[in-house]
Amino acid sequence: MAVKFSPAVLSSEAMLDAYMHGKETIDAIKAAAKNTYVKGQGSLGGFEMAWLMVTAPAKQIIVIFIKASGYLCFYLFNAKKQGCRLLAQATYIDNHSLRWNAWVIHRHRLLVDTVNVLSPSHAEEVYSHPPFSVAKIPKHVRLRFDANIRDKHLHFAQNIQGGQCAGMSNWFAYLYFQTKRFFKNEEQHLVAVASQLKNGAGKEATLWQYGQLDDSYELAEYDVPPLLGLKKRNLEKMANPTVEKITGLLKRLEPGLYTFRTCHDKGRHRMNFYKGTKCNYVFDPNEGLIKLNSKNELKDWVQEAAESYLFSKKPKNEIALKIDRICHVAKKTLIQATR
Repeated sequence: MAVKFSPAVLSSEAMLDAYMHGKETIDAIKAAAKNTYVKGQGSLGGFEMAWLMVTAPAKQIIVIFIKASGYLCFYLFNAKKQGCRLLAQATYIDNHSLRWNAWVIHRHRLLVDTVNVLSPSHAEEVYSHPPFSVAKIPKHVRLRFDANIRDKHLHFAQNIQGGQCAGMSNWFAYLYFQTKRFFKNEEQHLVAVASQLKNGAGKEATLWQYGQLDDSYELAEYDVPPLLGLKKRNLEKMANPTVEKITGLLKRLEPGLYTFRTCHDKGRHRMNFYKGTKCNYVFDPNEGLIKLNSKNELKDWVQEAAESYLFSKKPKNEIALKIDRICHVAKKTLIQATR
């Protein structure tokens, strides 16, 4: 029986791991390994893309109405749970209708399209949970969620309409390591993992988004183990990144999974880079899983990403780009809690 989210989930590291382990999602990915891989199954079709473009204006009107209803429930009628649901639904519809943008940019390179928002149904038990006291949460668990703690209470409703890139990227990496041994075709594997995030962040990715204390230097400072055994090894920090510098670094990387963290005046963004044996792949929650077949396509993607996430007036004393190698370390607490 699936465990529902409650304060008890954060009562220990073992309970958090048990809630986050994602058995159903992992089983779905493993099942995909038994099927013959057909390229293009996870991406937008021409008819679907045209339908999204045609209906986009009408959906904007619907989104405005649902958002207004959500704010009324949240602030006027004190129906906060229903308000959360409506705001999450409006954000999802708004972003879902714009998926064709990624198809227009990447075309055949877009293997799976994704939506960088909360999944209204699959994440509801987390984002709509009322604030609760952190008094009984252990310090090392509480530190993960420090950014969402106010007045000694943990709040989940403050980021309903925000992006979920950190949670989705981390969840992508975790699922990748948990299912890697079941696939012989690396592209089929990446597509199977990315497809689990096609409709936004589920409960695990959402909880990971709220608990973003997952970087190696932060974990070492606070003596906190990496969530679900996912570790990041600092590789490169660029204060003044250029297309040439980034492209050159990506070409020199050894095969494996990496994370990109960008910072600019509009905010921060997280995505994954997979250095394959023959091709490279990018998982960008704003767009989806993108295949880069050649050095030219790699450079083109870097140019597009830099224009979107890097080439703007950056805050002072900020690193504009960080690239880390991701690895996975088995955790005894996870094994004990999910036996």
